[in-house]
Amino acid sequence: MMPSMGTSDITLRYARWSSLERDVRTQLSLGGMLLRFQVPLAQFSQVRLHLLLPSGKAIQLSAEVVQVIPGQGVAIQIPAAELKTTIATLEGEIRAAPFDGEPDAADPRAATGLPVTTDAAPAAPPSPDEKPDLDAKPADNADLPLIQQIEAMSVDEKRRAALHGRREMRLLLIRDSNKTVHPFVIKNPAITLDEIEQIAKMPGVNPDALRMIGMNLEWTRSATVCRNLVHNPKTPLPLAVQMLSRLPPGDVRTLAKSPHVRTAIQQAARKMLKL
Repeated sequence: MMPSMGTSDITLRYARWSSLERDVRTQLSLGGMLLRFQVPLAQFSQVRLHLLLPSGKAIQLSAEVVQVIPGQGVAIQIPAAELKTTIATLEGEIRAAPFDGEPDAADPRAATGLPVTTDAAPAAPPSPDEKPDLDAKPADNADLPLIQQIEAMSVDEKRRAALHGRREMRLLLIRDSNKTVHPFVIKNPAITLDEIEQIAKMPGVNPDALRMIGMNLEWTRSATVCRNLVHNPKTPLPLAVQMLSRLPPGDVRTLAKSPHVRTAIQQAARKMLKL
């Protein structure tokens, strides 16, 4: 079955408050969750996560799939602003609830409209010629999802992982709240054009990283990269205007009429078209 690229609804039903408290402390407080079941979700696909509390109350969160982990499940990341409010709400509910025993390893139960496999398949063995994973953590962190490994790293460790890590690590670190890490992701010699196209449209990326993309002649041969840089409100304005000359005429005409881009870009597009 092909992975889902739309927005998928997933419900986590908690039977015990202690299980919910465990997940708030060990997962949600770190920015996301590991859904320990196999579903056909693709990286970067959107999820509506419904937390059904033992009281019957439901809380909805938006999330993005940041890692598909063979043999373990799917790691999702939740926007920080939305998560902060939700954690405060959950902590209030937990404090008011009676003690109901120790957390249950099988709690929560998951429900989704997609096919679910709880017996995870074993991870594929590494290729004989695969390079060592330079973003690996010590043994006590090695079994954690990458999103939690990153939370445990120092800034220097994040920078080294960004510069030498594999794709899954790069795609998480380019979203790191410490924006000094972002340029090291761009410098990673293994980074691919499709990653650059994705990064070029992220408004949360360090403008210096966007500038590095725009100054790379190979990457800016891609109309998608140029288009994304022009539309990204965090791209340095001189660079965004410069990218206009690399876009097809139809794109420039659209930008000249678009109210959704910066005024300077709209004016530059009109000047190119002599409107």
